[in-house]
Formats: sequence, C-alpha cells, structure tokens
Amino acid sequence: MNIEIKASPKEVKDGHFDYSNMESEYGCNTLYFTKNGKPYSIIAGELHFARLPKERWKETLLKMRECGVNTVSTYVFWNYHEEIKGQFDFSGNKDIAGFLKLCKEIDMPCILRIGPWCHAEVVYGDFPKRINKMKKKRTDAPEYLAEVKEYWQGLYKEVAPYLDGKTVIGIQIENEYTGPIQHLLTLKKLAQEIGYKAPFFTMTAWPLSKPDHRLLPLAGGYPDGPWNGGKKELKPNNRFAITPARTEDEIGGDLFKSQKAESGVFDYIPYGTCETGPGNQVTQHRRPFISEKDGYGVSFAKFASGMNWIGYYMFCGGAN
Repeated sequence: MNIEIKASPKEVKDGHFDYSNMESEYGCNTLYFTKNGKPYSIIAGELHFARLPKERWKETLLKMRECGVNTVSTYVFWNYHEEIKGQFDFSGNKDIAGFLKLCKEIDMPCILRIGPWCHAEVVYGDFPKRINKMKKKRTDAPEYLAEVKEYWQGLYKEVAPYLDGKTVIGIQIENEYTGPIQHLLTLKKLAQEIGYKAPFFTMTAWPLSKPDHRLLPLAGGYPDGPWNGGKKELKPNNRFAITPARTEDEIGGDLFKSQKAESGVFDYIPYGTCETGPGNQVTQHRRPFISEKDGYGVSFAKFASGMNWIGYYMFCGGAN
C-alpha cells in the first residue's frame, strides 16, 4: 500500500519577530529555531535550583545532560528571595548567581522564568504575602509595578554577568496570564529598562488567541489534568495526538476556561513548549500516577507535530 500526501511547504521567513534584544548565536525563523544560523532543537529540562541542595546542582545538571538535555530551565521565586520588602536573600540554595556560574562552567545554557508571578505549586504562586494582598496585583497598577521593579532590580544584580546570550538564552515573563497582553509587554519593557537581555523573551501560550510578535509563545501539555475538578478519567483530547493544535485543550483549567487559538494564528511562529509533562502536580482529589511512557507519549506527539523546542516540566525535582 502506498500513501501519498501532497502538501505545500510553508514559506520560511527570517527577521519576523522582536523576541530578542541582543546579538546572539541563537535565533529563529517562522518555522524553526537556530544556532549559528543552522536548525537547532532546544531540549530544556526544568530544575528549580532553590528546591535542590546546592551541593547536588552540578551532579544533577550533568545527569540531565546524559539524558539528552542541552538547556536547563528554572523559575526564580519572589518569596524565596524577597519575602520581606527590601531584604534580599541569595544565600545557600537560593544562590542564583552561583547556579548560573555553574551553568556557564559546564556549558549548560539556562532559561530564567522570572515571574513576577510563577505558580509552580509554590505558596501564593511565589508572591510575598504583602504582594498577594494587593488588590491590583498582576496589573499595570503603579504600586504593583513599583514592587516588581524593586524585586527585579535586586535580582538583576545577581544575574547580570550571565546575560551574555550564551549562559541565559531565554527569559520568561509572567506565567499563565489571563489578562490583556499589554501587561506582559509592560513587564517586558520594565525588564529591559532594568538591563535584562536575552535571545528569547517568552510567555506561556495559554490562554492565547492572538500571539504577539514581541513575546515567543511556548505551549504546554500534560498526560493528565490535576486542575480538573473531577476524579474520573479525562475525556480524550489532543494531548497524545499529532495535530496542528499546540496547547492542549484543558491545560490550566483551574485558572480559566478552555480557550482555543483562532485558526492559523500560529502558522508562522516557530513551535516550542515550556511545560511538556510528565511533571504532573497532584491535588487532594486527583493524584494520577504518571509513568515515563506517559511523558514520552506527550513529547513524541509534540515533536511529530512540528515542535523543535521542548521544555520538560518537571525534569528533576519540583517538590516543596
């Protein structure tokens, strides 16, 4: 039996986006990601440095490399570093500068997910108590942005030496944001004014109906949905399917109702993910057992669908 599939290849365009604010060997066009001008797949594994004893950082990163990971991704939790206003703590396991120094020494590029809100199953989503009490948090309210600016300035002093386009190759702004995209652009502008630089400024692609050329939307997909309010098996959806759809239909259902992108809006945006299982969180009512085959199934489907930047979440650790 012969199967013939006729399809017109997509036009590939360069210089189509404003994801970067620096010269770097990393880049992308409308179809795929590049390194030194050649097609390149970023294989990112999520590891939260502050949740792992410092003495295990190097061993863990080297093990990740042996698994095929070529980039590490990490959240930076606000309430770990500035729980009390103006009092910063980058000691011990919270030594972000030490972590990035190690990444540079062993040639393991890093993606920083700097929030200001992260989620990550951290109390208040990583907000210090005073921020969590603010009525206008996660908006362009001046009082909120002033707090973010102070925090990001303190963090910048630690990470600045590694914003060289090789050690830190990506900076994610916010996470699972449900409001207008203008707030994310305000945060990106604030970060750049402070001095943050990266080959890619990214955002989570859920919920998202109309991507913006200034923030790279990275998709997600998990074997199960801990945000689902029920206890029964989930109905079939696109998480294990080879499909043009990038983000699974139900992801983040605890934060917002399912939102599907308009047809064609991702056609000329390179396909990457930042949260591809098997790192399912557990909830009191829903505790799925996730095997390595479940995680492989999701990632295989994504690759077969055209993804060429994968972010495994979690790859290692993640417990509070």
